[in-house]
Amino acid sequence: MLEKILRVEEELIYNENAHWINLLLPGVLSMITILIAILIGDLTFFIIILFLTLTFFGLYFLSYKNNKYIITSQRVIKTKGLLGKNIIDHDLASIEAIRIRTNFFSDILNFGEVLISREKNVSRSLSIQNRAKQMVFERVKNPLLFKNTIEEEIINLKESLGSKLISVDSANPD
Repeated sequence: MLEKILRVEEELIYNENAHWINLLLPGVLSMITILIAILIGDLTFFIIILFLTLTFFGLYFLSYKNNKYIITSQRVIKTKGLLGKNIIDHDLASIEAIRIRTNFFSDILNFGEVLISREKNVSRSLSIQNRAKQMVFERVKNPLLFKNTIEEEIINLKESLGSKLISVDSANPD
């Protein structure tokens, strides 16, 4: 699937799922449901609950595995979806600001929210205008690494564009 997303001459730099914390709540709910079914003691009820719980968790896990955060030499990409794909991207050249949001709990487990904006003023407003100008990456593993990787690729892109402009200018002296 990744091959379909990448452009010609686009290099893959970073390709990760969100943090494992996304699986914590469904996992805990699944365990509690199975424990309740065991305590009730009816074998038929337990088998039905076990099947439904494992199906629920399995679908959630597959969805988690299919949601990717990708950085390439040209873009930042977020893919979502199990059966259908929702792909959102921003060209690195259009990114003006990157913001990380964490709290005490997320700092301990090393995850956070990363907001990428096409404007210098990054806000968390979800208005239609702002959604088109920014991307929100929820529960990113090591958000500082994610942010630094994007910034390094922006620098690399600007340097490569600058060297192409210099070579074009030097090829046509006045």
